[in-house]
This record gives sequence, C-alpha cells and structure tokens, in this order.
Amino acid sequence: MIDSFRDTGKPLLSILATPGSIFMLALEKFRHRTLYANAINDLSAVYYTTAISRIDPFTQVDDLSISYVDGYAPIVIDPDQSILIKPKSQSFLGQLTYSAYSMISVFSFRLAVFTVIGFVSVIFLINAAYQTIRSEKRIRLHEQGKSGVIYNTYRVPLITNGFRNAVEDMYETANAAQKPEYISGLTTATNERPHDMNGETPTPAQPLPAVATAYTATKPLQSTDNNTVHKSGEATFPTLALTAAQFQIIDNLNAVGFRKYPVHIHQVRHSHAAIIVRSPRESFKEGKIVVRHWLEKEFRI
Repeated sequence: MIDSFRDTGKPLLSILATPGSIFMLALEKFRHRTLYANAINDLSAVYYTTAISRIDPFTQVDDLSISYVDGYAPIVIDPDQSILIKPKSQSFLGQLTYSAYSMISVFSFRLAVFTVIGFVSVIFLINAAYQTIRSEKRIRLHEQGKSGVIYNTYRVPLITNGFRNAVEDMYETANAAQKPEYISGLTTATNERPHDMNGETPTPAQPLPAVATAYTATKPLQSTDNNTVHKSGEATFPTLALTAAQFQIIDNLNAVGFRKYPVHIHQVRHSHAAIIVRSPRESFKEGKIVVRHWLEKEFRI
C-alpha cells in the first residue's frame, strides 16, 4: 500500500478494488466466488489478507472451539458456524505456566530464526563475492580471447539458489512474527465497540459468520445503538488497525460477495505451501483435503 499507480496518487490495489473498475466488473461476472484462507502459520499471506477481513479470529486458536465442515475435519472450517470460546478449565497457576511456556517457545523460535538468518547470510555473501570474482575473471579472459572454455560449466550452483530461498523464507518468518495491532487495543475476545478509522459509525467486534459471507453481496456491519448483543460463549474480535484505504478495499471486495473457508493446517509451520500442496511431501497431505473440498463442493463448470 506504499506504491502510487501512474499519476493517480493511489496504490494499485485501491485502483483495482474501485467499484466499476475493469477488475471489479470482471470479478462480478463469476457466478461462484470462493476463498480459502489459512487460519494460522501462513508466513507469506496472513489470514486477514487472504480472507479480505477486518478481523483475525485465529490469533489464539487454541482458546477457540471450532466447527469443521462435515467430511473435511479437522482442516476446512465451517464458515456458517460461530466460533466459541473454550471454557477456562485451567487454574491460575496452570495458565501462568502455559503463558510462560508459550513465551519461551516463541523466544526460542525467533532466536533460532535469526541465528539461521545470520549463518545463511554470511555463507550467501561469501559465495556471492566468490562468484563475482570468478565472473570478472571470465569476462577478462573472454575480452582477451583466451577463455577457450564451455560456459555451461560455470552455471550458478544449485546450492546458491538454496541459500537464496532459505534467506527469503527466514525474512518471511521474521516478518510474520510481528503481532498485528488493533483499533481497540485489545487482543482478546471483547464486546467493546472499536473506534472506526473512517469517522463513521463504529463497527462492533464481529463474530466469524460476519467474515464468511455467502455469494450474495454484503455490507459492513453498522451498529444502531450502544449495546451489541452476542450469543452466550460466542467469540467476538477487535478490528485490526488498518488504514482507511485498506478498509475501503476490504469493503469494496466483500460487496462483490465471496464464500470464505478458513483452513486449519496442523502438520507444518509454514501453511502457505501446504494449502496448495506445492510439492509431493507427506507433510502437505492436509492440503489435499482442501483441494478435494473445492472439487466436490465449490467447483462448477
């Protein structure tokens, strides 16, 4: 959202999501519009981005009681069922122990990530310098007509590409470790109505069904009084601290109408590749359930 498309002074995403644009008109021509969004562990595209949502219900997924689509559990989450808060069964000491364990786990993971980043970066830079020296030598010999070699033997080694991919993954992981900010300043379920950044009527904290809409067009929730009523035990979530332009993009895209399925990948820490089964790995088999659901329930000819 920091780019400026041509002379419009607006980001490209804002231009695309403007009602009446070629992109939006083409999108509206599809009879069925379905989204699958990773609920957790997507280091490349977080939930509220892929689900086009003002909220992220799954920041504390272990504290939630989640309903799955029949026949596709425990992967494809049912968008028509409300998310409920699990009853607190732990004692104060148990909760304190769990919190301490979580903090230690996060710290250990981040320490490992940055250690690997440093190690891989050093190797990558050394290899880059070595390849640069070899390249300059080849150019000099070529200019002198003394090369007399087959240049295919100087292809960049696969290990270099491996280092490059590892560095990219590490930076994605470090970036994803940052916690999102909220308008309400709360990170737990709440009934407090967060302040609306556009200065309009504040939008109440939203249950999941408000995020997962049907194929019909939707409008942002508006509150007509100061009290928001929720079902007992139903989880509510604070609004993310996005910019006014981002909120407008979300509203415009949701107005087209999407069927949204959150996906809960369990077996890998990087679910971005698993949801589409990017490679034939055993740990990506959960993604096959997502593909099967799309083929059996959503795909139309």
